[in-house]
Amino acid sequence: MIKEIVIFTLINFLMFIFFLYIEKILKFIIKNTYRTIHNNIDVFLTSVNNLKNWFKIIWKDREWDHGYFYEIIYFKLERMLKFYENKSLVTVCEERRLRTVKQLKLTMFVLKRIIDDDYYLFEEYDRLSKINQKWALKYIKEMQEQDMDMFNKCIKKYSPCWWD
Repeated sequence: MIKEIVIFTLINFLMFIFFLYIEKILKFIIKNTYRTIHNNIDVFLTSVNNLKNWFKIIWKDREWDHGYFYEIIYFKLERMLKFYENKSLVTVCEERRLRTVKQLKLTMFVLKRIIDDDYYLFEEYDRLSKINQKWALKYIKEMQEQDMDMFNKCIKKYSPCWWD
């Protein structure tokens, strides 16, 4: 008899907890249905669009060369630049938005020089290579290091501010 009362009480308690939980869930769903569905759809579509856009970059990615790493960063910077150039998407003040666009363009310019790796095409290299090949190679090395330092400084200084 006591066993049946304990079981009955336990079942009633569990049913109470269950219905209380269901009530909270239903209130939440009723309260936030439209917003939740709309946000979830928007997030899903944005994610699908990101997959579509990143697919070509990831498809070409290889682990054995730093050039692919730079291509991924450059692509990300391009996407961020497009975002910040679109006034209707950005919620920060106009002055900050324009400053961010300028910072992104500078960072992308330096990174593009690193990616292109066309230091041999500079006139200074031609002039130095006619005089002394070692000087010309030293010049190229210095240019590469200068660009890499500038890129790192841009990322270190500006990237913490690239948020909306």
